[in-house]
Amino acid sequence: MPNARSVSSPSELETVTSMWPALALSLAAFLTNFDVTAVVVALPVIADGLGLGIAGQAWVMDAYSLAFTAALLVAGSLADSMGRRRAMLAGNLVFAAASLACALAGDGLTLGLARALQGLGAAFVMTGGVALIAALYPAPGARTRALGWLGVVSGVAMALGPSIGGGISTWVGWRWIFAANLPACLLAASSIPRLVPEMRKLPQRPLDYLGMGLLSAALCMLIAALLHARGGADLVLGIVLAALLLGAFLWQQRRRPQPIFDPAIFVNRAMIAVALLLNSVSLGYWAVLVYLPNFFAATFGWNAAECGLAMLMATFPMLVV
Repeated sequence: MPNARSVSSPSELETVTSMWPALALSLAAFLTNFDVTAVVVALPVIADGLGLGIAGQAWVMDAYSLAFTAALLVAGSLADSMGRRRAMLAGNLVFAAASLACALAGDGLTLGLARALQGLGAAFVMTGGVALIAALYPAPGARTRALGWLGVVSGVAMALGPSIGGGISTWVGWRWIFAANLPACLLAASSIPRLVPEMRKLPQRPLDYLGMGLLSAALCMLIAALLHARGGADLVLGIVLAALLLGAFLWQQRRRPQPIFDPAIFVNRAMIAVALLLNSVSLGYWAVLVYLPNFFAATFGWNAAECGLAMLMATFPMLVV
């Protein structure tokens, strides 16, 4: 009878154990992705509990995304100056506090603000985690495996998030989706300092709070116009104001010696193709994920658990790929 294969070679053992820091860093990435896909299935239940309309449900998702996008613009520079591990752990702490606030929210405004705080923490978690992996694994092969683990763990969160979130919201209540983040945040806070050393990068880039503010204002104006415009004139005005703010952001970035977002990168045809691909996925796939649970609940009368199982058909292929 053939023996089962075991890791016996010193090189093999070293390779396996060297991935533990990457797995610890991937745990925090799991949370940031799980909280997006788990919440989309629970949105109808949250809306019933807090009296939210379609626009209110959209803000529950968009508040997170807006804060995440805006914070990414300065998270990298802050992580380089204060230390990447420290920045990641600070983001993990903010994410935990915001998750508790989401679980205790009594109205839509409080939940939206808490979700924005979650997005802020998630930006530092993701930026710090990817930067730490890149620095910890300088060899191309090891770095590929480490980033592969990050992708797999993120894929698990996105694939299983709808089913787990639907089950939690049906059987114990939607607030426990956010409360479930707390033990995972505690595990990340206790394991990362033991496995990952502190790292900084010199020289450091100056922070650009004006650029972050201009981009955030442009995105907020566009979303507000799409969700709350009461007529064609209001919609056009909102889009024009958003375009002006975005133009001011691009002009401000071109004048900076070290822009946080350099529009010149879109001269590269490959970068244009990647940007179009990512926007297509965001506008198509993620939009479907957000509104499909509402459709299932309204059309078939399914509860959150049943919607979560149905959504697994749309998310599980991501894990396989």
